[in-house]
Amino acid sequence: MAAGTDSGSSMCAAETDSNGSFRGISMRKAFFEEVYSVVAQIPEGKVLSYGQVAALAGRPRNARMVGQAMWCAPEELALPCHRVVNSMGRVAPACPEHRQMLALEGVTFRRNGCVDMTKHGWKIDS
Repeated sequence: MAAGTDSGSSMCAAETDSNGSFRGISMRKAFFEEVYSVVAQIPEGKVLSYGQVAALAGRPRNARMVGQAMWCAPEELALPCHRVVNSMGRVAPACPEHRQMLALEGVTFRRNGCVDMTKHGWKIDS
């Protein structure tokens, strides 16, 4: 389930990020497609951080762009966007249902409300 529903928003259509890392729509689209490929592979009951997804997509310094990609993800891709959390294990504040979806997959949370990253962080074999 995609985090956002407004794939026509200016955030989804913007050509560059704040530091100019993307110099055109085609580069941004290619990065988003890499992000979607990574996210599609996250197994049930596991999570990755935005930064980990960015690194696996070839742009380790673009964690915020991963968040934008999640927001802009087309519904028809049926991506498990709820399996992408911040580096502390917090779920997206704009999507409270993500916590419920993770819990249904057996993901446990610490007392502070964050995903137990030690237990549920996806460890990708090299």
